[in-house]
Amino acid sequence: MVKVEFFREHSIQKGTERRDCDICDPFVGKEWDILDSDLIIPPFDTHPNCRCYLVDIETGEIWLGEH
Repeated sequence: MVKVEFFREHSIQKGTERRDCDICDPFVGKEWDILDSDLIIPPFDTHPNCRCYLVDIETGEIWLGEH
């Protein structure tokens, strides 16, 4: 069974923190089984230009939504 954890990309744009990632705050640190129907896959399930990502808990592999 593969489990993934949601991570938020912290970025600075033009001297201010991006605020659109506040949409993702509820998901930060949440863990899912990769087959869970409620799995949130950025950017498809979050917002345009989302830079958040999933990490395989066992291997540390970063999943950027193209998997």
